[in-house]
Amino acid sequence: MQSKIGNSRKTDILIIVGIFLFALSVRVIYLNQIKTSPLFIPSGATLDEHLYDSWAKEIAFKDPIGKEAFWGLPLYPYFLALVYKLFGANVYIAKLIQFILGSLSCVFLYIIGKKVFNRPVGIISALTLSLYNAAIFYEGFLVSTSLSILLNCLLILLILSFAGKLNYKRSAMLGIAFGLCGLATPSIFLFIPFMAALFWRNIRQILLMVFLCCLVIAPVTIRNYVLEKDFIPITAHTGITFFSGNNPMSDGTFKLPLYLGTGITDVRRNSRDIAEKTLGKRLKPSQVSGFWVQQSMKFIREEPTAYLKLLFRKFLLFWNHYEISDIIDISFFKKFSGLLRGPLVNYASISVFALLGLFMSLKRKNRNRLLLQLFILSNVISLEIYFINTRYRLPVVPFLILFSSYAIYEIYLMVAQKKYVALSYCLGGLIVFGLIVNLKLMESSAEVAYTNMGLFYQNKQMYKEAIEEYKKALELNPKYPLAHNNLGILYKKSGRFDEAIKEYETAISLDPGYLNPCYNLGLLYLERGQLDKAAEYFEKALTINPDFTEAKDKLAACRRSVQNLKSP
Repeated sequence: MQSKIGNSRKTDILIIVGIFLFALSVRVIYLNQIKTSPLFIPSGATLDEHLYDSWAKEIAFKDPIGKEAFWGLPLYPYFLALVYKLFGANVYIAKLIQFILGSLSCVFLYIIGKKVFNRPVGIISALTLSLYNAAIFYEGFLVSTSLSILLNCLLILLILSFAGKLNYKRSAMLGIAFGLCGLATPSIFLFIPFMAALFWRNIRQILLMVFLCCLVIAPVTIRNYVLEKDFIPITAHTGITFFSGNNPMSDGTFKLPLYLGTGITDVRRNSRDIAEKTLGKRLKPSQVSGFWVQQSMKFIREEPTAYLKLLFRKFLLFWNHYEISDIIDISFFKKFSGLLRGPLVNYASISVFALLGLFMSLKRKNRNRLLLQLFILSNVISLEIYFINTRYRLPVVPFLILFSSYAIYEIYLMVAQKKYVALSYCLGGLIVFGLIVNLKLMESSAEVAYTNMGLFYQNKQMYKEAIEEYKKALELNPKYPLAHNNLGILYKKSGRFDEAIKEYETAISLDPGYLNPCYNLGLLYLERGQLDKAAEYFEKALTINPDFTEAKDKLAACRRSVQNLKSP
């Protein structure tokens, strides 16, 4: 017996080492393929990667505490700052470390799969995650994906290891793990009530777990209060994030009106200015956040039917094959990576088999499987509350992969054991789920992806390439105001003023509430000495946002110049 256990452990060690090396090899190949891309180094103040890179450098080399309440989840930038502190601000090393974390997640998924199902399911799961294109792609960006997936896998592994033996020490460990996960992905907090229901006999230990979770978050809350004299548990951007997925123009993805701006800096400023203008007073960060929550609630109250349809659409989008990008589209990186052009695993195949696996597992009552099902459910609810995109969906995908792998293994057994009736039911289920997953819920939003690519090139001062990307965006959607505005900026830089004016005017005509082209057109006329026209567009910008300081300053400068010209 001892010999069998020893052999099993040796086998596990060999499998774990093999999974890690395989997953890391795939990722290192990808890393070295994309390192020559102009998109490799973070750039562009409108993009999350640039935000995290700048934030981490600020923490590591200038001010580790900061001067304002967090406007973003803090664990990842502090993790990245630690990497920068240890290795310098080396993007290659930072991304290599993220790929190591991704490879470790594959190992932990194997262990979870073996515990909950069996070793073959664990191996299939680990290999699937090793080759999942979106996981590899997002691990190659300086965003929290790799850290969030790893922490979620570690948390679930801890819960499974402690199941049935939940003492106070283990509850404290789980509380710390929940707190750390929440600082990277707050959706984990929705899982706590489900876990409490599952382990209701250990209510004291669960309460201790919740207390320790709050204790981990407390330093962030205290820091925010000291800096702002405002109660902000983790981040001040919750309200505008909620609004982005729940407003009259919502389609289930991240969607903000252009009057709020197109980049993180613009959205942060404009969301505050609009809230203060509407309420007629200065607001604390939590009050600004609350304002946008109320705007969403107003939409929900006034249009309940539209909201219910939106929720159903989000549910379908969660399972849908469509990869909704928020940084840059995966397809754009295929020009730099042969690996991405290869036969990697995609979400469509994971989703179809995961639905079948979840359905099949309902027949067999098992607390460990129920734990995973509840974890998936809590994540679906979280995304329903906000919005769906690939990056936000990724932290739960490894657990969908477990059920996908379970379905694949069960089908293999049915074939091996010649259970053709059961196999026919499974094939029928795959057809039904395949139709659901492949519903055409969205038109191509490639114009957004082309525009994002243009922004990357623009911030690299590769203006010719940027102009080409914006033109491609407008070929697909001539009524996309953001691309017109950005094209105007580049035409102005190259001295093509008439073309720039045309692009800005087109952007304004398409969306009269779009502030940026009004301000940009004012700057152009000011530069050309057409003071009256400049003042006209600065006034338009201030009509959209009366607290836009830059427009106020430029308008005042125009008026002074006009006055000086009139003076004898």
